[in-house]
Amino acid sequence: MGRKMNKSKLTIRTDGIHAKVTIDGKEVKKVTGYSISHKASGAPIIQLSIASTDMLFESDAILELPEPYSEFYIAKQSLIDSGLVTEKQLTNLERLRS
Repeated sequence: MGRKMNKSKLTIRTDGIHAKVTIDGKEVKKVTGYSISHKASGAPIIQLSIASTDMLFESDAILELPEPYSEFYIAKQSLIDSGLVTEKQLTNLERLRS
C-alpha cells in the first residue's frame, strides 16, 4: 500500500519576468528561480531557488549539504562530543549570530 502524501497548494503567478510563489496562501520570499519536472506515473517535483545568506534548519532529519558547502559543515553534537566546545559555548555563539 502506498503512502498518502499531505497535499499543499502551490501557486506560481507570473507577471512578465517576475513570479510570485505561494504555498497554502503564504508567499515564499526571495525566490530567485524555480524548475518543474514530471516523470510518467510520478508526482510533479518543483524545485525552488531561494536567496539567503543566513540559514537555520530545524529538523529531525540530517541534511546532506552539496559540494562545495559540505566541507564547511560540522555537526554541533560532534563538537560537543569531542570536547572542543560546550553546549553553553555553542549557545553563546548562536546568540552572536542574531
